[in-house]
Amino acid sequence: MRKIAGLAMVRNEADIIETFVRYNLKFLDEMIIVLHSPLDDTPRIVEQLRAEGLPIVIEHNHELGFSKAEWMNKVARDVLAAKRADFMFMLDADEFIKSPSRAYLNEAINSIPVGATAALRWESYVPTPDDPGVERNVIKRIQYRCAKESSPIYKVTVCKRFAEDSSLTIADGNHAVFCGQGSSQRHVTHVAFRGVSLAHFPVRSEAQLVSKALIGIWSRWLEKGSVDKSMNVSTHWLHFYQDLMNGGHISSERLRDIALDYQCVQQRSGGAADTRLIHDPLPVDFELKYTSEKDVSSLSNIARWVEMLIDQPRQFETNKFVKRAVSDG
Repeated sequence: MRKIAGLAMVRNEADIIETFVRYNLKFLDEMIIVLHSPLDDTPRIVEQLRAEGLPIVIEHNHELGFSKAEWMNKVARDVLAAKRADFMFMLDADEFIKSPSRAYLNEAINSIPVGATAALRWESYVPTPDDPGVERNVIKRIQYRCAKESSPIYKVTVCKRFAEDSSLTIADGNHAVFCGQGSSQRHVTHVAFRGVSLAHFPVRSEAQLVSKALIGIWSRWLEKGSVDKSMNVSTHWLHFYQDLMNGGHISSERLRDIALDYQCVQQRSGGAADTRLIHDPLPVDFELKYTSEKDVSSLSNIARWVEMLIDQPRQFETNKFVKRAVSDG
């Protein structure tokens, strides 16, 4: 039987990381988690899960900026080249594999044409004002998804071909695979999984969204070296950032609307969101052990990030220099 792994690069995901690991390991043989300078309880929770005996490999990225694509490409290629996995799901901490069973997933993978890039279609889950706020488990609290997606978005998977062909790269955000470099770069056509999708929970609470948007967009600007409000990457974070700058507060109704329109926001398609919801809860057969009962604090996460930036300004400049040297070499 082929070995299936999952790879995720995470930052401040203390509210969902335990759920993410326990749920997805029903379908995966191993989870590789890259901790990207987290500021909350995410490292503690991941370490406790590993100590419990779950098949987790932990790597660390101490960069202050946001170089996710580089790391995901490197780690995925290393794992596949070392034959630690035959097939890899490129995941974020808010994504959950939807399959009837591991056996069904195996069959779905077997049906993918040899050498093809396969992708999972997002299904957007939406918080509502009526959700039980005291429920710590995100996928038990948020049980409704969009009846119709604004536009289809897919997340790619990779197989051993990715390790064998150095011309292939995973795009930022894991939404596509490209072949070649520069002007000759082309998009590799993917095939959609049959009967398997990806439940997506990008919007979970006001504090979570505020923390992610502010630290995310600031990290992008830090990487770029300037404030660029016309940037064409992470446009969803920029959109939320501008919302916060204009209003300073996100109500539960606004959270629902953002989740409903998340794909349009991310793709800047400007389409009208379909507000119909379907009750489609994910199965939960585990209890949370390490997730705090306290709510996420956006202020503490942001304050710690600023402290780190003030305390380690030279680290970021060193990282930029090393990356430039590697690129030039």
